[in-house]
Amino acid sequence: MKTSSNLPRTFAIATCVAALAGSADAHGYRTFFGSPIGWAGGNMTLRASTVSFPSGSTQRNDLLDAIGKWNACPADLSISLISDSGSVGTGNFQNETWFSTSEDLLDGADGVCISWSWGVNLSEADVIFHADGGTVATTTINLPGLVITIRDREPWDFGTDATDLVSYGGNQQPFEPVALHELGHALGLLHEDSFYNVMGDAYDHVNVHSGTYHAYVGEDASHGVVQMYGTESGSAQDVGVSHWKWAGRSGEYSVHGRCAVRGAWVSTVDGEPVYNVNRGQSYDFEVTFENNGRSSQTPLVWFVLSTNDFVSTSDDLLETRQPSMSRNTPYETTQRLVIPSSLTSGGYYWVGVLVDPNGTLSEGDESNNKTYFRIRAW
Repeated sequence: MKTSSNLPRTFAIATCVAALAGSADAHGYRTFFGSPIGWAGGNMTLRASTVSFPSGSTQRNDLLDAIGKWNACPADLSISLISDSGSVGTGNFQNETWFSTSEDLLDGADGVCISWSWGVNLSEADVIFHADGGTVATTTINLPGLVITIRDREPWDFGTDATDLVSYGGNQQPFEPVALHELGHALGLLHEDSFYNVMGDAYDHVNVHSGTYHAYVGEDASHGVVQMYGTESGSAQDVGVSHWKWAGRSGEYSVHGRCAVRGAWVSTVDGEPVYNVNRGQSYDFEVTFENNGRSSQTPLVWFVLSTNDFVSTSDDLLETRQPSMSRNTPYETTQRLVIPSSLTSGGYYWVGVLVDPNGTLSEGDESNNKTYFRIRAW
């Protein structure tokens, strides 16, 4: 995926002094004489083109979901969405969002945020998405005196079926994570390349369970906007787990890969990895935990064995732990599990990870508390 923020260019137009914030945290944002550049009072109103986001449409619902997830994070901020039935464009002192194929605006990106600021205050942020979908691959052909770039695009997915996504064997790209990414730019965040983060490669910043995917803001981006806007006064607690992790960087972007089962050999079924394991042996399962909420937590975690990808507390319990999760950056760790000797040779199973399985913690989002690994026992 290639998303783009034109923040450096547009800040240069509107602001005479702007520098990258110095921080030990992974998130990045711009400052004006040491203060974050953001929305006055943490309030932003976004006007959605009714041509691109008609009322009741799946694309508008995804946009609303993305806005709701930013509003639910522990930062003291608020994004409001209203309809705009008129013309949309940049530089008109209105925050607007729409779909376009204009390369003058998009420059090959899947989405861009073009913004202006004056001093510490953002004055306009426009979010534009590529109407043809997201990038799967980019091919560059070098000819004498000519460079041709071909981007293979797949249509946007506005649903929640994981099997539709390229990362899970389908042929579509999820829109909502890209919306979260670009809205992060609209709030003032920069790209991230050091941690598993929605401000990096947003396509694979998802939680998946029982065939359903959920996009979310994530720990590092939440912490970033808390640093910018302060902490809201409510509870806003949320812990989560994912079978994705930081796998490297590409330019300004973090690259994400699937959490693995160390020591197992990998095959593929239905577009997803299957980890082949030996019965009676122990393996280290890679896991990414996140604290997306307001305060530090030590939630109970269950590791269970299931006969399908709908993992629950009724499945066979393998192990428990209680990781300490402060809010800053994702907690990537491993859990050693013994594969039961009683499993059927050649049989497929799912190892599930359940955070706060008994619902002890009151959370704003319970959809990201489970994930899974598919295994084959031998």
